[in-house]
Amino acid sequence: MEENKFQDVLGNILMETLSNRADELQKEGKSISDISKILNDDKISSIVEKLLERASSDNVSFYKSHLHEIIEDADIEKNRFLQHHHSIWGECFEASRVMYIIAVEGAEAFCHYVTDNIPIDTRESKQFTFLALQHIHGRVCQQFAEVLCLMENGFADGAYARWRSMFELCCTATFISEQGEQIAKQYIEASKSDKQKYEWTKGAKDPSGKEITIKTFAALQSQCHVNEKWKPQYKLACSIIHPTPQGTMGRLSNADNSNCVPVGQSNFGISIPAEHSAISLAWATNIFLTVFTYMDGLSTCETLNKWIDVIRALYFSAMDNYKGGKK
Repeated sequence: MEENKFQDVLGNILMETLSNRADELQKEGKSISDISKILNDDKISSIVEKLLERASSDNVSFYKSHLHEIIEDADIEKNRFLQHHHSIWGECFEASRVMYIIAVEGAEAFCHYVTDNIPIDTRESKQFTFLALQHIHGRVCQQFAEVLCLMENGFADGAYARWRSMFELCCTATFISEQGEQIAKQYIEASKSDKQKYEWTKGAKDPSGKEITIKTFAALQSQCHVNEKWKPQYKLACSIIHPTPQGTMGRLSNADNSNCVPVGQSNFGISIPAEHSAISLAWATNIFLTVFTYMDGLSTCETLNKWIDVIRALYFSAMDNYKGGKK
């Protein structure tokens, strides 16, 4: 059963069965033309069906009885990859972990500060905005950790697809922070319903005070202050998620876009989701930690903004060194 010879086994069984059947028919006095006709009639499909059932049952039995050996061999290859992968990106991943810690600890400190130091009436004036952005920020932090996990294991395309959700959350947080309490309240209330669209944006207004209608994410994005340069990046992330020809043929994990079909882990494409997720984490943290004036929060925001440069320098240097053959 080694070296995936199941197709050969199936072929051999089929030929053996047909040969035995031919011998039986010949002993019965059938002519060559009769034998050929019989072997090519509808009974063949029944024979093939039985052979497939036998072969697949044998396959299942083989895999069940060799389960641990197969996984042990796979783990050896996986660990060999991860060792090499971390020799390229290890310091970069550590920088991303530090950024996650800064963001989470900064948010925790901010929540304690709001509870202990912000007057109740001031808190109530932005209670829904605070709550909505608190949960959005928490989700962004979790997704940043997911992106990092995928990058650490060599799945750049999966990491970038996950970044797409981070970006959408950041745009949503921006929209809520710009629109104010009523929209924030509707966002929270919508979480208790089955509605998946943008009904919660009803009543939102543009800068001139005119009421706007939001039915898609693109419409929401166009109504908040988000740099236009993000649109092609978001489009690329969408193509990776959906069954597009661009996302299928031009994956991040396929470094030179050659006729290679990535089916697992890869060392390539890591720097893009790393940079974008770092920007998004800083973005969401900046929005949340400025709901109320908080000097330590402003310091955290500025630290994260500067840490993006650290992320860029490390990841792109690692990428250049790897492509240059230094690792």
